[in-house]
Amino acid sequence: MEGELMHLSIREVLQLAERCFYVAGFDQGPARANAETVWWMEAYRGTGLSTLHGLLGDLEEFDRSCLSIDEDGAEISVVDSGAQPSIVSANPTVDLSCSLAEQNGLGIACTSTAAGDDTLDALGHQAYRAGKRGYVALTLYADEKGSGAILGVPEEPYPTVVEKTLDGPSVTQTEITKIVDAGLHQRRQSPLVQSLLTTSVDEQLAAEEHLLTMLLRSSLEASARSELDVESGFVTICIDPDHPRYAGGAQNTVEEFLDRREAEFTETFHPSSVGPRVEKLLNNGVEIEESIWRDIFEYSSEILAPEFEGSYQGAGFDINE
Repeated sequence: MEGELMHLSIREVLQLAERCFYVAGFDQGPARANAETVWWMEAYRGTGLSTLHGLLGDLEEFDRSCLSIDEDGAEISVVDSGAQPSIVSANPTVDLSCSLAEQNGLGIACTSTAAGDDTLDALGHQAYRAGKRGYVALTLYADEKGSGAILGVPEEPYPTVVEKTLDGPSVTQTEITKIVDAGLHQRRQSPLVQSLLTTSVDEQLAAEEHLLTMLLRSSLEASARSELDVESGFVTICIDPDHPRYAGGAQNTVEEFLDRREAEFTETFHPSSVGPRVEKLLNNGVEIEESIWRDIFEYSSEILAPEFEGSYQGAGFDINE
């Protein structure tokens, strides 16, 4: 039998989530970023608060300070997560990937995670976070609990996010892992191009557009069984569609790919469907069982996170702007 239901304002959802991470030992910046991830999960999936509730017993074990850049290449960097779950490393990893994309047009960050990650659903927030900055984002993950690909495209008012579950690590993730393991990511000439462009180039496409097409295509294909030994983790790929290397327009290439392969995706979060849901949450609040709210509230109240200037700005889908 379900418990009594109540409604939380959108601000309270952000406050509670932020304070939970703060109580667990996160600094204010990372605590806020993770609160935004919880809110994204609630807005896009309807699972943010239930996921947070399920993590309360583990939050104190999460340690943002464990993260470090293990290797730094021109286009591909490796993040050592310290065996933390993906919700700890997702936001800093996509930030790193966006930074690399700003410089080179393409940025890739590889991150290992603890096996049996219960926070894989939070990875979709990377696409939203990057999309709000104008970047196309592709996240590829592999774990004993599942593998898949998540693609995000900048749109207004909310980025489009599509997901496809796979039977194992994607071809792209496997190839990037091979590149890193062999130390080839330090080469000046993009090893990703050499790895993925194994088919004849479409003469109607520019080289960079063809690379994007092949990268996307191989992201939706699971590797052969003999290659399923990829460790638990994820790869984040960000593309700056306005970078000079994409003279033909990278975003058009990605959007055309989405249109052609739309039926293959397991889930599609389009602005036309996300918008009404967000509006409903803004007007009516977030529905939650009182017992779940009480657990979260009591956890968040162990140490009250002090308010700070601007602490409610720039989060919650621009509701406070």
